[in-house]
Amino acid sequence: MGHKSDVSIEAEAKGLIDRTMRDFGKVDVLWNGAGIVGENLLIEDYGLDEFNHVMTVNVGGVFLMMKHVVPAMRQGGGGSIINISSVAGLFGSRPTLPAYCASKHAVIGLTRNGAKAYDGEGIRINAICPGQIETDMLRAVE
Repeated sequence: MGHKSDVSIEAEAKGLIDRTMRDFGKVDVLWNGAGIVGENLLIEDYGLDEFNHVMTVNVGGVFLMMKHVVPAMRQGGGGSIINISSVAGLFGSRPTLPAYCASKHAVIGLTRNGAKAYDGEGIRINAICPGQIETDMLRAVE
């Protein structure tokens, strides 16, 4: 069973968790993998609106899903949150992907913060940082 939602909109992110709790009674795992790459431009050519859009989806979505799943996981006795970052969040990326790179660094920061905050509550939070994967998103920036 799946639900299409925009996780950068708080009501939709919360709705996903609420539906899961209603349908299953608890949330064991959150795979936090929604993301976009944004424009393929140097910083000097990048628009603030586009930068903010990438940050809202890639960071805001991770934040909102974590915000709403933590109480559900606490209620269910714990769980695991897996945030998808990128090697760009560890080492940087192409010079023409400034928003994507910044957003993936931020996902690692949220992951580290959450891991420390909920360490003693049985809620494990980690980030996966894959390298380039042959996808439509990657082909769009090549």
